[in-house]
Amino acid sequence: MVPLHPELEAALRLTLAYSPAGDRFFPVDPSTAWRWVQEAFHRSREMGLITGHDRVGTHPLRHAAARHWLVSGVPINVVSRWLGHASIQTTLIYLAILPDPLGHMDRVP
Repeated sequence: MVPLHPELEAALRLTLAYSPAGDRFFPVDPSTAWRWVQEAFHRSREMGLITGHDRVGTHPLRHAAARHWLVSGVPINVVSRWLGHASIQTTLIYLAILPDPLGHMDRVP
């Protein structure tokens, strides 16, 4: 679950209404995604919702999505394909930064 600003929710609903076959994924040009993140960042700063950050980009969102998918039980090979990684070894990096409250990783030699 991700909280959405009402304007973003309206824009997404409009976009999804026109997506083929009701797809929930739609292509976004990297420069468009960058612009959306920058605009949201600057508006949030103006509203006082974000302080202490000088810049923001799209890559942290990619990392956050990957961690969320893994914690939610999406198989790592699926996450790897979604991210477009050439090797699953690249995706394994995300496992090292996931929370491990039960200490499972401590038992790995």
